[in-house]
Amino acid sequence: MENQRNDLLDFRIVVLDGWRIICKQITQQLFATLFRNCNTTPPCTPHSTTPPYTPHSTTPPCTPHSTTLHSTFNRSSLQAYRTSLQVYHSASLNIMDSLPSTPLYSYMYLALVYIGLIIWLLMWLMHLIGQFSMYAPPPPPYLLPLYLFLTFISTIRKKNDSLPLRLDSHLDHLSVSGVTIIRPLRGLEDNLEKCLTSSFTQSFSPIQILFVVEDEKDPSIHVANSVSSKFPNIDSSVIIAKRSSMNPKVSNMIAGFNNAKYDLVWVCDSNVITQPDFLSLAVSQFNANPSKIGAVHQMIWSTQFNSFGGLLESVFLNTTHARMYLALNNINVASCLMGKSNVYSISEIKKLGGIDSVANYIAEDNVIGQKFWNAGKRHRLTPRLATTSVNNLSLSDYCSRRIRWIRTRKFNVLSATLFEPFTECLLNGLFASFSLSYLFHPFNPYAFFFAHVFVWFALDLIFYSRQSHQIPPNYLKDSFSFPQFLFGWLLRESLALPIWLVAIFGNSVVWRGCTYLLNSDGTINKFI
Repeated sequence: MENQRNDLLDFRIVVLDGWRIICKQITQQLFATLFRNCNTTPPCTPHSTTPPYTPHSTTPPCTPHSTTLHSTFNRSSLQAYRTSLQVYHSASLNIMDSLPSTPLYSYMYLALVYIGLIIWLLMWLMHLIGQFSMYAPPPPPYLLPLYLFLTFISTIRKKNDSLPLRLDSHLDHLSVSGVTIIRPLRGLEDNLEKCLTSSFTQSFSPIQILFVVEDEKDPSIHVANSVSSKFPNIDSSVIIAKRSSMNPKVSNMIAGFNNAKYDLVWVCDSNVITQPDFLSLAVSQFNANPSKIGAVHQMIWSTQFNSFGGLLESVFLNTTHARMYLALNNINVASCLMGKSNVYSISEIKKLGGIDSVANYIAEDNVIGQKFWNAGKRHRLTPRLATTSVNNLSLSDYCSRRIRWIRTRKFNVLSATLFEPFTECLLNGLFASFSLSYLFHPFNPYAFFFAHVFVWFALDLIFYSRQSHQIPPNYLKDSFSFPQFLFGWLLRESLALPIWLVAIFGNSVVWRGCTYLLNSDGTINKFI
């Protein structure tokens, strides 16, 4: 019985491996035909018993493994062949050996291999562009050649007026008559007083500050009045705006636009702290090329957390989100605008349909940015960070927030949302390991994957360290310890794909206690 089992196993090994070899030969012939390859016959293997081929011989060259496919099987040859196969499989570590090898599958695998490799290279390019897109202290010496190369590319692109303004850039003459600052309020945000005070301490003048709130009993009104009383020389007021749209923030923006004294408005969320020279930099951005600039914005940066969910949110905002945000705005190939802190021109928004045209969108910032982009106007990113705190977030709150972001984007930029999982470290590394293990023999995909994750993590840690130096020392700021950052980074990366899978198969979002249903065009048709 044992001998019969061995015979059956030996026969199966030979048949399966023979079938794999035949399929590979067919695939080679197909490729030779498609690409007009004149030499379609593979070279001889070192162990072939076929006589060498000469120019005057009529015998074609031998094919690989020609001595392994015998019509008769004996126990000794089968045992030797089985041993050689086991050695080959253990040495190559080729994950593709376990997959079916037919011509159709070969084409599919080859397509996936090159797609995976291209995505991996593209994501690393975006990773490096994000590393060097905003002002930061000089890089370490070992990164200097790469930094100089990316700086050279950035210099070439300056003629397209698409780069962020550097800290040492010259401020042009500010010809704008004034700026209206609109701060929508709802409830008591963390550090609300400090956030609102940052609007009054801007170096640019004159300014008008409008605090817009929906409910006259909202506790944030008391904080706004208290802060305003400390700056009596600055024009500020509180406006009660009844709900006029499905999006409560847009309702407040509509009221602010209607009461604005100046054409240039700065819409800033209530939980954002800005540095004193941001508005001067933003106005300078508009003056640099007013016919091509539609919006000036800031990158969000988390500076404080006191909970488990806050740790994950901070890691996300300060690594993956910040890096991709910088890279996309630097290469300037598509609209990428987040509505935490944006400067617009009211007259330009009216040309695009007015602020009322985005009243029923949950992602009004994305829609406004896309409208500007379609009209030929671009966005400019200032080098100042819009800092915020993410305190009191549970793990459930973090997951719900990420699901809301993904579902909202799904109905506005579907292609980018579908591509999003491949921008994450783990799935991107798995895809690249799959691709490279097919192209190179021998190749260890496990070692490559762990090296990929390690380098990605190290660069994220460097990125966080470099960018966090921009936060003034008097700001409320929590620093990650290395164990915190490592744990938060690994958990966030591990949760990225499950959260995306949950988000992609739904059409409702929860925002500020209300559940909204999304239409296929991104609008809200009703709320529960």
